[in-house]
Amino acid sequence: MALARAGHGKTQCAVQAQYLIGRFPSAALVVCVDAAGSLDPNLSVGDVVVGTETVEHDYRLLFATKPLPRFRGDIAALMRLRGASAGLSGFRIAFDVIASGDEDVVSSSRAAEIQAQTGAVCVAWEGSGAARAAAFNNIGSLEIRGITDAANKEAPQDFHDNLPIAMANLFRLLEVLLTTESRYAVCQTSGNYHARAPDRKRILSARPPRPSVRTKRVNSTNTTPRMIPLDGSV
Repeated sequence: MALARAGHGKTQCAVQAQYLIGRFPSAALVVCVDAAGSLDPNLSVGDVVVGTETVEHDYRLLFATKPLPRFRGDIAALMRLRGASAGLSGFRIAFDVIASGDEDVVSSSRAAEIQAQTGAVCVAWEGSGAARAAAFNNIGSLEIRGITDAANKEAPQDFHDNLPIAMANLFRLLEVLLTTESRYAVCQTSGNYHARAPDRKRILSARPPRPSVRTKRVNSTNTTPRMIPLDGSV
């Protein structure tokens, strides 16, 4: 397993996911994780959305009419997480569509537009970038998002206030996935987490990000991926 900071935006995430796949060619699944704004009133801060599909909402063709690009979540990983979700409590886990685009959604009208356009229950940035890199290499992909805000005018402040809550819950679910399969490349677009491999067993030890994640997120766009194989090598 390899873990990496994936950078900010679809393109940066795709580039660094491709680099990660190239360094670890045995990877069978790319997982993109981070925060999201809710497009569904039934989702609250701290809930987690596992993407059955990632749809690229800002792919705008004017010379032709084609459906928006959509990337299905890895079926085996979805089945594993559906089974594991029953054992977790304290927050809701939704399996649904996630919208992806290089845009901060900070108004209720724009959120409603994206929801109508895509059918998604939450919106974030980088997921389609990671999914494109995975598809290019003929391997699976999965996007998992923790809800930090309602994609409205309060979103900028709510994002920073609620990020530790959302990431702590997301990591509880992610750990289930990572302890059952080793051939994963995990791309996180913000925050901190640490990996270890006690007794050479492949286990993720996640620490929720601190509020200073805002600075780390902004400065991550031009960094080389930091990869941490869980077999103890670097």
